[in-house]
Amino acid sequence: PTSAMNQRPREVMSTPSRHEATDTSIREAIEVLLASERQHFGPESRSDVDNGQLVLEEDKGLLTDYFFHLMRQLKLCRFSEADRKTRGGKRENIAVGYGGLQCVHCADAPNSRKFFWSNVDRLANSFAEIPGHVLKCRRCPNSLKSALLE
Repeated sequence: PTSAMNQRPREVMSTPSRHEATDTSIREAIEVLLASERQHFGPESRSDVDNGQLVLEEDKGLLTDYFFHLMRQLKLCRFSEADRKTRGGKRENIAVGYGGLQCVHCADAPNSRKFFWSNVDRLANSFAEIPGHVLKCRRCPNSLKSALLE
């Protein structure tokens, strides 16, 4: 019987690296996301505040790529009386004009997805609704959904 100490170390077989393919697919995914942003928010010369963007280019260093591009799928919106009648009647105490977030893909649809939170705790507890919606949104292109999942 041979002990583990006396055994010759196994040679590690080299496996093909997928690192380059992964880097390429990530770059392609980011290009899809950037193209979508240009479509929804217009040329970079426009003011981010004027076009409703939630996160600014300078925020990129503060967030992961995923969260930066996920948040770019949303824009700022204001609560209207028409919003009160949606989402199971949970919006009876929200004042008209209250700030929220809206999916850029279905923003022009009659029942577009909007998010309004009354406090930080509610935001933290329900934040998963945002990627859940974007990944299921019928108006969000499949290429963009795939890019977010990359």
